[in-house]
Amino acid sequence: MLIGNDVGDCSTYIAPPSSLPKPLPSPSPPGTHSPSPHAILYCERFVEWLIDVLSQLPTRRLVHALLRDKAVLVKAKLSSLYTHPSGRLFVQLVDLLQFYDYFPINDHTGEALGEEDVTAEHYDKLQQVCVCVVCRCVFGRGGY
Repeated sequence: MLIGNDVGDCSTYIAPPSSLPKPLPSPSPPGTHSPSPHAILYCERFVEWLIDVLSQLPTRRLVHALLRDKAVLVKAKLSSLYTHPSGRLFVQLVDLLQFYDYFPINDHTGEALGEEDVTAEHYDKLQQVCVCVVCRCVFGRGGY
């Protein structure tokens, strides 16, 4: 789940099609439609652990960057367990993980971010994406 390709600086923003987030493997054995209860429990406990680690400031600094880089939230939402009827608790936990992932707080200082700070951070990321697109598409090179 936490495996990915690190190609360069722009890979965080513009990934080649081969490294786009893929759905998590199905928690059910091949050929069956019912997920294993042990696999469901493992997935739920893993997301619960991620929530605990992400909600604490000392560990959030590292884990938040890692979760964003590896697109864990996207992969969890694309998993078959997210849409399966027996995955209701998993869906609730993933939604809680999304809440903590996008919680407006500075990862290093612990200060709450205002609406202007969140908007400025969003525009900075958008500008980085635009620069990467121009560098790759127009000039044929990667980098920022």
